[in-house]
This record gives sequence, structure tokens and C-alpha cells, in this order.
Amino acid sequence: MYDTGEVMPVAAFLKWTQTTRVQLADVTKLLPPYADSYDPTTISTLGKVNVKLGLVGAGGGYYNPADPEQP
Repeated sequence: MYDTGEVMPVAAFLKWTQTTRVQLADVTKLLPPYADSYDPTTISTLGKVNVKLGLVGAGGGYYNPADPEQP
């Protein structure tokens, strides 16, 4: 979990959001529609999303819903 942030003017934040939206457009089109939570075992495109984001190996892991050790 991150514990840092950056304070910036609203205009700079809006520019950052637009830039990020454009950069990640090919990834976000693979994601399912918005929901409060997702079960990664039911998202068929999750592997493609993880690869595009560079989340491979242990860095792309998740908590299995059947795992009793969830936080």
C-alpha cells in the first residue's frame, strides 16, 4: 500500500488523468464494466491486463476467494 501523495493544482490533476486515460486505453478496454469489487477468477481477460500492465509473476497475484487467509 502506498503512503505518499502529491499535492497539485486541479488543472494539473485533470491533465494527468487525461494523459493516463489515453496511455491506458488499450488496457481499460479489456476490463469488465465498473463494479464495487471484482473476483479475479471470473475475469477472462485478467491475464492480458496483467501482462499489459507489467504485472507478471508474484507481482500480479491476488487473493483467491476460496483462501481463508484473506486480509
